[in-house]
Amino acid sequence: MPSESRPTKTENPPGFPPNVQALMQRAVTCHQQNNYERAEHGYREVLRLIPAHPDATHFLGLLAHQTGHAETALVLLKRAVELGPGSALYRHNLGGVLRELGQLVEAERCYLEALTLKPDYVDALIGLAMAQMARGHFEDAHASYVRVLAMDASSIEAHLGCGNALLELTRRQAALDCYRHAHRFAADDAEKLQRVGLAMREAGAMQEAQACFQQALRLRPEFVEAHNSLAITLGDMGDLMDAEHHYRKALQLRPSYASGWHNFTSITRLMADDQLWPALQSFSEQAPELAASEACMLHFTLGKVFDDRGEYPQAFGHYLQANRLKRSLIDYDELRQQKFFHDFIRYFSTDFLSNSAGAGTDDQLPIFIVGMSRSGTTLVEQILSSHPRVHGAGELRLLRRCLRVELGPSDSDDELPAKLAALDASGFRRIGERYCAELSQLAPDAVRITDKLPGNMALVGLIHIAFPGARIIHCVREPLDTCVSCFSKLFTTGHAFSYDLGELGRFYRLQEVLMQHWRTALPIGRMLEVRYEDVVTDMQGQARRLVEFCHLPWDEACLRFHEYRRTIKTASLVQVRQPIYTNSVGRWRRYAEFLGPLQQALTGR
Repeated sequence: MPSESRPTKTENPPGFPPNVQALMQRAVTCHQQNNYERAEHGYREVLRLIPAHPDATHFLGLLAHQTGHAETALVLLKRAVELGPGSALYRHNLGGVLRELGQLVEAERCYLEALTLKPDYVDALIGLAMAQMARGHFEDAHASYVRVLAMDASSIEAHLGCGNALLELTRRQAALDCYRHAHRFAADDAEKLQRVGLAMREAGAMQEAQACFQQALRLRPEFVEAHNSLAITLGDMGDLMDAEHHYRKALQLRPSYASGWHNFTSITRLMADDQLWPALQSFSEQAPELAASEACMLHFTLGKVFDDRGEYPQAFGHYLQANRLKRSLIDYDELRQQKFFHDFIRYFSTDFLSNSAGAGTDDQLPIFIVGMSRSGTTLVEQILSSHPRVHGAGELRLLRRCLRVELGPSDSDDELPAKLAALDASGFRRIGERYCAELSQLAPDAVRITDKLPGNMALVGLIHIAFPGARIIHCVREPLDTCVSCFSKLFTTGHAFSYDLGELGRFYRLQEVLMQHWRTALPIGRMLEVRYEDVVTDMQGQARRLVEFCHLPWDEACLRFHEYRRTIKTASLVQVRQPIYTNSVGRWRRYAEFLGPLQQALTGR
């Protein structure tokens, strides 16, 4: 939303009749009081009397934006700029609408024009930085935020923005320093503390994030979002009991909180005798009236509840509805995904990998764990991270950030395979060194650190070149079990392929082709393949195999992985805090009668 989305003062040129001025002021007052209907009526009445009234056009555009009519807002705000070419405010707010519509180049131009008219316009400079961030121009965004801080050293927005840019530039410690500055300025404001806590959590500073959310709740004990955020953080840190307490508090305060229900049921089983069950039943009746994003979370929640109770037809009905809703909200192009994987196969051929040997860093710190989501990657990481010489870092975005720093901004990933293959030895080495330098800060005393991002499957060839001493582990699970487990989850980010049974099955086949390429193109022994079913039936044998592959001495702690407490930011956080169990093997059979489209896609029919 544009930063100045409320009317404050009018910029009418002199000469308008007093009755128009009075009518305009009444409309502005209604707007400020959120009486949108009367405000719109007033603005339109002004425009009926004076069609070229710049302020009425501008504020009517803001009102359209506030009420969800972005395209109408765009037309009106462009017209306002034409009528009031000397107004920095008009250009700033037009930039905000353009940014939200994804028209980032045009948004930047508007912000720059506003700053030309008013060089000390802090809000326009922040808008410019946000557009630069969205375009992946992180150095430029950081510079813009620094300019803001030179004008307003207490700007929470700028401190957080600086930190976000630095995090993308793989400068995590500097980012944390920015977030800590923001924390100091946010000390008495619960909303701002919530924002700082979210930034800390994204940067992996879980204890500092926890402190922010707790501080926010001391200021506002009924702050629902802070209870939810604190619960997520506590759950990730392994404190499931306290996490459940805060989820319950959030849901008692707001029974129609879709995100809270989804998060709560992800860590516990909601049975019919639970005091919250009637509230969820009541909320479920509102599903047809909810926005698609909220209804989607509600149906995933109900699917999990009925699955826990063994009522599988009801569960799958909710999963189907949840996935339909989610699929309607995202853009997924199967042909583009296919080309992306095939380009990696084409550019990172056996010959290319062989000819690139010797590039990269000698650092042996990373262990990359790849494979389909829900294939056992978290379980493998938990086994390894229980070893006293290994730190489990979870699902890092660090490697992709290092690539962006090396390759520069890009509007899409489509050219990534070709750009990476065009790097010389020094480019691969810089990526490896930058990555390892940042990774080592997460656990300075660790001999090995795991990076368990399933999507790094596409980058196995790059990993082989840039990190010749790193270990690569590929996790595999029975295809139907893997896909059903994906289909029953609402992922936080990515996984656009997961929300349609046919697309999910075809993606599984695509990644099988990709991983088969890596098996044949890499030197023998370079990548270890681990089957989920083998781990749950022969825990000790597979744990020893993993430890040996990572060139570590055996430690019995790896067999007690469920006792090891560490931060786990993944959909599997509850399962990996339990001893090995086998009831997830063959889970797909519970839903066999509904899986026709998935089975056909997996077999290529």
